[in-house]
Amino acid sequence: MAPILPPGTILNVRYKISRVIHQPGLSSVYHVQDQHMAQKSWAVREIYFHAPNQAAYMRTISYFQVEILLTKKFEHPNLAAVVDYFNRNNAIYIVRNYIEGTDLAMAMHLRQLTEADILYIGMQICDLLIYLCSFKERNFLPNMYKNLRLSNIVLSSTGKVTLLDLCCSDLRRNSEYCAPEQFTGASSDEQKILVYNLGAMLYHLFTGLNPGDTRFNLPPPDNYRLDMSRATIQLLTKATHTNTSGRFANLNEMLAHLTKAYNSAVKKSGQQPKPLPSKSARSGGSGTSMFSCVMLILAILFAGGVFMFIFKGSVF
Repeated sequence: MAPILPPGTILNVRYKISRVIHQPGLSSVYHVQDQHMAQKSWAVREIYFHAPNQAAYMRTISYFQVEILLTKKFEHPNLAAVVDYFNRNNAIYIVRNYIEGTDLAMAMHLRQLTEADILYIGMQICDLLIYLCSFKERNFLPNMYKNLRLSNIVLSSTGKVTLLDLCCSDLRRNSEYCAPEQFTGASSDEQKILVYNLGAMLYHLFTGLNPGDTRFNLPPPDNYRLDMSRATIQLLTKATHTNTSGRFANLNEMLAHLTKAYNSAVKKSGQQPKPLPSKSARSGGSGTSMFSCVMLILAILFAGGVFMFIFKGSVF
């Protein structure tokens, strides 16, 4: 376990540690105050590594930098944005947005999640995975299951979830949501693997049974939870099918089924369904674009009117 830095420690002449948020294994996550931006706080993840010599040290730093620079490209409402990084001694530090909320491990332990809550979580993570699949640099996707840890996902009071850390170089031991083919090395469609990874995480949230404890021999989910709808049971069963041909064809198909099951669950409870955060962002963006287009058209018409007025004046 990495040594904990005391409160008051200033990192990179800027980030003052106020408290420890989390300490999983060889990394620690700190809440820090930005000394350059008043009233601004961040989360800093500290990752320790062992380097036997200077050459190995530089290779490790370079490897992390490639991952972090890739992560900084991503912009999605369900992903904590990376804003800075630096290294000190045998540790890398990643600075990201600080997210208020409860991690899913604690939420599951407290049994606060309804069927609709978990389905909405699944919709958001599925939408994020679809977004990540759109990037050309996708070498991180085979290890995506390592990031789908319940402690790595924060749930806000509004039901929005945020995946905290996407840099997974130090998370090699986590394999609880692996698809069967990831153990055997058999070739498989990238998205079908992700379908299983997400399905296994949702199975864990619904049942409390960690799929890693009963490797690829998952009992029917309604054995553990009697209030699940038939649609949700079928969704979990299909997503975690050991044979790839029995799973959803891709993440878009899984999202469609998640949405249908979610809408049915909220209708049954008498609630109003929530839109995906990414859809809301796109709607807001399109509204802004529409406003800009209208203003541009008005400006062109106004300029044209002025031109005609000048032109007529010069003729007459």
